[in-house]
Amino acid sequence: MRSFLSRVAAGRTDRRVFCIDLFTCARDVRGDPKVEEFRDVVRRAVAALDRPGLVYLSGRSLLPSATGLTADEVHPSATGMAHIATRLARHMGRRRAQTAEGQAHAVL
Repeated sequence: MRSFLSRVAAGRTDRRVFCIDLFTCARDVRGDPKVEEFRDVVRRAVAALDRPGLVYLSGRSLLPSATGLTADEVHPSATGMAHIATRLARHMGRRRAQTAEGQAHAVL
């Protein structure tokens, strides 16, 4: 995971790369610990690389409820995708504002 993320982030030093782990799924509802283990691997890999443009986002923060899934309880439904898009845009907008604010302070 770390090697993959490092390669992706290395080619995009001028841009943010948002790393999103698993969205809420049936395994969450069943309490399967494997899904949280995977999320933790992604979270730790992003933290270990410590690159300013590499941003970790929890898939559960983007799709917090299983009601946004299709009947297979794995893939987001159209409504779920709309919720993901709205929340992702909000996160990206906050990061953009933080970058702009940081650049303004650097100029001062």
